[in-house]
Amino acid sequence: MQPLEYLAKIVKDAETFYVDKLGLITAFSSLSEGYIGVQLQNAQLILELEDEREYECGRYLEFSIAVEDINTFYQLRSKIAS
Repeated sequence: MQPLEYLAKIVKDAETFYVDKLGLITAFSSLSEGYIGVQLQNAQLILELEDEREYECGRYLEFSIAVEDINTFYQLRSKIAS
């Protein structure tokens, strides 16, 4: 698999997870450039692969969400959304 195809697959997998599993709405995306934007209530969140060659510009806030079991998280999230 070529690097660009691999990047596109990672972004598409992320989009599938955030949109299909978590129920977020895609606001914008570019598989070839490696990012996806999802719509939150009052904001848009961009998800992109980290490029170690780039430096932080101070314009974006970085954060991570970690869960012990993604399947349990998804099931609980589904119950709350119902």
